[in-house]
Amino acid sequence: MDNPQPGSGGASKREVTAESQRQQATDTHPSAGVSTGSVIRIDYTPVEPTALGTAPETPVVAMARAAYVDILRHIASRPAESGGILLGPTGSDEVTHFHFDYAGSCTSSSYSPDHVGLGRRMKGEWIPSGLDLKGFAHSHPGRLDWLTDGDLRYIRRLLRANPDMEVFVAPVVIPIEFRMRPIVVLRADMCTPRQARLALY
Repeated sequence: MDNPQPGSGGASKREVTAESQRQQATDTHPSAGVSTGSVIRIDYTPVEPTALGTAPETPVVAMARAAYVDILRHIASRPAESGGILLGPTGSDEVTHFHFDYAGSCTSSSYSPDHVGLGRRMKGEWIPSGLDLKGFAHSHPGRLDWLTDGDLRYIRRLLRANPDMEVFVAPVVIPIEFRMRPIVVLRADMCTPRQARLALY
């Protein structure tokens, strides 16, 4: 999930974009929820572990057990790279649903989301049913279980494009160990990924 860029137009409702390096993405319909992007090239330049936030209180991600199981079932059971969207009730930070990007193009070093399909579902299904983007789950190869610089750039752009989004949930899945590391990025400190604690329900 490295080096994507949001659409260059006005901020859409939960704009989700993926793009390689500095290539500029084009816009979708303002309410589509997902803007177009291209292949994400992974350079695997990680944020140093010591840069992980040390907030007085560890952020808590409230996640439905079914969503957690779906993440592991779909992402951890596949080779890296793959991913999908985390969804939850509008106005809440809870993650209640996970949608795996079946149509995304995945290789061992790149992941290209199906921006057209995701945008169609966001606009026509998820937003009308009261669900909104809460973040993105994706996998890394090996044991790289923290966010890369490219991941952080992507998340910062999405937070800036969606001013009502205070928390971006960005768990990293490690398929070779069949596990997920919960990480969040807060609007209040968009440069620092923070280790989170999962509260499953």
